[in-house]
Amino acid sequence: MTPPNKPHHELERLKALANYAVLDTLSEPEFDDITLLASQICEVPIALISLVDADRQWFKSKFGIEASETSRDISFCGHAIYENKIFEVNDALNDARFSDNPLVTDTPNIRFYAGMPLVTEDGYALGTLCVIDKTPKILSEQQRYSLAALARQVMKLLESRIDIKKMALLKDDVEKKAAFNSALLDSTEACIFSFSIDGSLQHINLAGQKLLGYSANEVEYTATLATFLDPLELKARAEMLGLLFQTRNTEAIKVVLAYEKLHNAQGREWTYVHKNHAKIPVSLTVSTIEHEGQCVGFVAIAQDISQQKTNEYALALAKTQFEASLEAISDMVWVKNLSGEYIQCNRSFERCLGIDKKGHYW
Repeated sequence: MTPPNKPHHELERLKALANYAVLDTLSEPEFDDITLLASQICEVPIALISLVDADRQWFKSKFGIEASETSRDISFCGHAIYENKIFEVNDALNDARFSDNPLVTDTPNIRFYAGMPLVTEDGYALGTLCVIDKTPKILSEQQRYSLAALARQVMKLLESRIDIKKMALLKDDVEKKAAFNSALLDSTEACIFSFSIDGSLQHINLAGQKLLGYSANEVEYTATLATFLDPLELKARAEMLGLLFQTRNTEAIKVVLAYEKLHNAQGREWTYVHKNHAKIPVSLTVSTIEHEGQCVGFVAIAQDISQQKTNEYALALAKTQFEASLEAISDMVWVKNLSGEYIQCNRSFERCLGIDKKGHYW
């Protein structure tokens, strides 16, 4: 008996086999159908999908035999994986390599063997689709062609496992990245929203939810950017931009988004509307999301400027009250800066000296 040698790229081959995650899995009808067809087409009682592991050959599918695996040292498939074509032994008892092989001299009493290697795109033979008979045999050309075709189908089934694994890993990677991005967005105090190209809301972070009073489940994939804007303000700006663009588009939000695509990341004051209908002044910056040179959506960052507006109003009111108080005083009152320039004076001062608030003589 001649034990099969191991390929020079054995470690890479075994790694490729492991990547398919198929060893020691349960039987599957898709593979069992192929061994059944191989047995019928080649007119033999036994057909196997055999995968050659480090020290054994393991049968992913078997027809006409009870064993699930055998030692690699006595396997016919261990020889077959060296071939780029069907490896055929017409009469094992008259072949010096196999005449005293226990698989020949004892159960299952192999006399005929034909195995088509299962080869990956990288050239690694994982095992074979093989057919076995207990009497000497020669396959016809049509049977060889059919066995090769069925082996290609086995590889397609195995490749589909790789594709599913890759998709699962990709899905897991995407979910991890999405979770990281979501956590990152939720950690900022800025109100961040992402929208599709048509303005449909894709994501709203925690700060945005707090600002507007909506939960993510209430508005994601159902609301649009227009949902949160003051409708009268939106309409007025869209009409102004419509004149600028010379467009008759009646959808206000599309006009505004078209403007944002041309003026990326420029902050403007807008009025958001809370869930309870309260109006919230915000500084809104809208940036486009680009993919392969095309705009595929928008990111909106809103800063609540309610306190700023309150401070500005209080300052303006204080200034008005101060000026009113000055005008009510009959005495001359003026204020100069360190450069000697008049920065404030009342009407009495102007009338008496003939100087206006800018320090100009009449």
